[in-house]
Amino acid sequence: MIRMILWSGLGLALCSALAGDEAVYHLYLDADFTGSRASSVAIEQGIRTALDEVNYRIGGHSVSLVPQDHRGNSRRSQAHLEQAVADPKTLAVFCGLHSPPVLANLARVHEAQMLLLDPWAAADPITRYSMDTNWVFRLSLDDAKVGRFLVDYAVMKRGVRRPTLVLEDTGWGRSNEKNMVQALREYGISPISVEWFNWNLQEFGARIRLRRILAAGSDGIFLVANTREGVVWARELGAQTEAARIPIISHWGITGGSFAEEVGLETLNKLDLSFVQPNLSVIHAPSRRARSVFKHAEILFGDAITAPEEWQAPAGFLHGYDLTRLLIAAGEQATLNGVGRGDREEIRRALESLEQPVTGLLKEYVRPFSPMQEVGLDGHEALRSSDYCMGTFNESGRIVVEQE
Repeated sequence: MIRMILWSGLGLALCSALAGDEAVYHLYLDADFTGSRASSVAIEQGIRTALDEVNYRIGGHSVSLVPQDHRGNSRRSQAHLEQAVADPKTLAVFCGLHSPPVLANLARVHEAQMLLLDPWAAADPITRYSMDTNWVFRLSLDDAKVGRFLVDYAVMKRGVRRPTLVLEDTGWGRSNEKNMVQALREYGISPISVEWFNWNLQEFGARIRLRRILAAGSDGIFLVANTREGVVWARELGAQTEAARIPIISHWGITGGSFAEEVGLETLNKLDLSFVQPNLSVIHAPSRRARSVFKHAEILFGDAITAPEEWQAPAGFLHGYDLTRLLIAAGEQATLNGVGRGDREEIRRALESLEQPVTGLLKEYVRPFSPMQEVGLDGHEALRSSDYCMGTFNESGRIVVEQE
């Protein structure tokens, strides 16, 4: 009954939002605009900037973007997915930062033949549900590669030998445990402990776990957390003596919100904290084209967007923009009839066989996607580990590329 009421309420809100909408296609953005707002807004701004460059048209047909806030709740995300499935104009759904809602709804995505575009969620099973007809395309970090990337960095560059894994107790955390343990094993290293935590972790819970970690003699923490829980861990470690502040090597989930502001600069600058990011050189040394894109975004969003080097979640904009560029290119290549439900298969096929290179912000994409039965597990992954880097926060709390 509760689910029915929720669905009904969301449906009424959606109908109101789309009243008078004459677009041929609808693109939905189902993300957490409450708990991880910075990442969701950044993704939306990247998508809108790319769409505005082509006057909100895909394959010659008008398109509108419909943002929806699932608040990190898988059931709410499921309700949003059902609305998109029921909407005959739906061409694709973009997801946001959180992997658990995507993982929970993968079966329904494929059953409904819904095109799902992933500009952030990193859990490795997301793009590997089906080796046959796969409806999910990712332009983001991939946990199948991130675990090894973080382990290589920690062991080879930071000298970590007695790590502790600190992981959120979700499908995202569990996929990272598997990949990190396997990568560590190849160095002859085993984690001295694994600490699990739930969403909405409180200070006391982190403090008790941190005492165990330090008492065991850990020399580094692999952290898989989003902003809210990452802030708790950072504050607790920052409250330790300088000698006890072991390095944190983190997944990028902490960068999806206002992490630096919530931790506070005084505490943040005490920490030895680094985290994986896409290659951010385009932010700090932009090409002429990138400067043009950033200027376009500034005109579009005014005071709602800052200079790129001040962005809280730059990856959201970069990935949202580039993934939309690939969608637009697929629309130009495909033969579309102006019926969302019927044209999704045409877009899916075109994404798997893009004939022309597509210039994005992160790189130029040359056939970024391929049928998985032809190339294997990475067929629907647009980025490779060579597109990753390690980031950190500068003294002002802004994300910068960590110097070698």
